[in-house]
Amino acid sequence: MSRAASGERCATFSNSGMARLWLVIVAIGLSFSAGPAAFVADVDAKTLARPTVVVVAPLSGDAAPVGEQLLNAARLAASEYDLTIESIDEEEGVADVGRQLARLAERADVVAVVGPMRRRNARPLAQRTQALGLPSLIFSSTTGVEHIGGAIFRARLSAEEQAAQLLDYADDELELQRLALLAPETDYGGELVRHLVDEARRREVVVAALVQYDEGTTDFAPALETLMGKRAAVGRNRRVGDRRADRWGTIALNREGSVDFDGLIIADHHSTVARMLPFLSRVGISTAADEGTSVQLLGLSGWRGDGLALAGQRAKGAIFFDTFGGADDGNRALEVVSHFRAELDSDPTTPEVELYDLIGMVATALEGADSYEDWRASVAAYLYSDNAYEGAAGTWRFDAAGAPNRRLSPFLVIDNGQWVRDDEGRR
Repeated sequence: MSRAASGERCATFSNSGMARLWLVIVAIGLSFSAGPAAFVADVDAKTLARPTVVVVAPLSGDAAPVGEQLLNAARLAASEYDLTIESIDEEEGVADVGRQLARLAERADVVAVVGPMRRRNARPLAQRTQALGLPSLIFSSTTGVEHIGGAIFRARLSAEEQAAQLLDYADDELELQRLALLAPETDYGGELVRHLVDEARRREVVVAALVQYDEGTTDFAPALETLMGKRAAVGRNRRVGDRRADRWGTIALNREGSVDFDGLIIADHHSTVARMLPFLSRVGISTAADEGTSVQLLGLSGWRGDGLALAGQRAKGAIFFDTFGGADDGNRALEVVSHFRAELDSDPTTPEVELYDLIGMVATALEGADSYEDWRASVAAYLYSDNAYEGAAGTWRFDAAGAPNRRLSPFLVIDNGQWVRDDEGRR
């Protein structure tokens, strides 16, 4: 960050950010007076409990495996930083989770909350932790959740922020002129598509085609043929004249179709992308893995994962964007990856590393705070400050509103689904 940029940021912090910080410190002080004071009085400075971070994650139901992975990442980080982790299953419902948070907030050793992960739980649980005076790093991309109050920080980039950074690169570095978009029919897929279209319009980049498909589909030919104009999307159970839409909600047209775009954004998960890529050549879309003029494939952090290797050479030349580069980034990233390999016998995913970093930020915020009364205020003050936390997943800062000031990095897919950092661009 340049001196000018740093000064500008400090000026912002000293006004709205400082006012917001003062409000949260007052709230935190009030929350202590309601319960933990008696507990603090019974414990002398030499026997302070270890600071505790509460992780709110889906620990039951379909998302339990992901939630358990994230909880294990938090525990691994806590072992490095000498913290304690308490966990709450967010699938138990907002009311029950809120009651558990209230009980934990009465403990003076509880210094912060990380979570929830579910978008639907982000706002109501942020409101609850704000009322309790608990600094909270909401592990969700839900836009605006940080505006709920001074104790709330959004830890993950929103769909709008991701779309803007992807289009920055597509326009400025790759100089793409016409884009096609593919995304699943999910809430997040729809939100991301909307922001990609808005950002492309702002930059005067043409969106030549846009198709959303059923989540979990295994036949991508209809979606790709619709993208090329070989089919028309009319909706399921709809009729056009004497023709009824097929099970994909499309009607085949009497024409060849064409590839009138130079970039194709696929906003899905690595395993789905790997299943989709073989269909591209079948319908006549050439990529860098083929001969001749090719379409540039683009993706976001969902592309990063072992599933991409299943695509073999078909993903070669694609570029995706993420915050974490893996062990090849060296330094802190290598240390954390080595810790995961040694203790959990696996390489971490981006969310696992981001969660690990957040626990590290809390630990850093507590350095020098030697009393219970200081702990929560120290966490809030650190998160509001202009200090940059250098984690395994890059540099972390929050703006005056509590939103993440983070940059995605481009990664170029090379042989057999492997990738390398592509910071210098490809022009």
